[in-house]
Amino acid sequence: MPSVQKYSRSPLDSLIEYSSTPSAVIREGDYKLVEFFGDHISEADSVYRTEPKIELYNLVKDVGEQHDISKQMPDKVAAMRRKLRVWIDSTGNRLPTKNPQYDATQPLAESRGQPPVRGGQ
Repeated sequence: MPSVQKYSRSPLDSLIEYSSTPSAVIREGDYKLVEFFGDHISEADSVYRTEPKIELYNLVKDVGEQHDISKQMPDKVAAMRRKLRVWIDSTGNRLPTKNPQYDATQPLAESRGQPPVRGGQ
């Protein structure tokens, strides 16, 4: 009987970044706001961060969403974030909360064959 490969990788795996961080998105006019509710790997320095983050993009000027402008437009971020939260509340869904059993001193599980990155907490 031939061996069966349980998991396979697509050639696209190296091109597509996957995220398991819970998030929500709102679009308003030219702008798209993404609120990540949990931990993430910082794109700036590739360090694991435990705090949430917000990104804002102008989809007309930045179709590929390469330039986060949230720091340059805090009033726009605040307004869109309020609208997003109102919508989330209207759905009856709950936002993720921190796991009280999380222990930052314990090693992270390996992800996608890459060693975990820790720091900057």
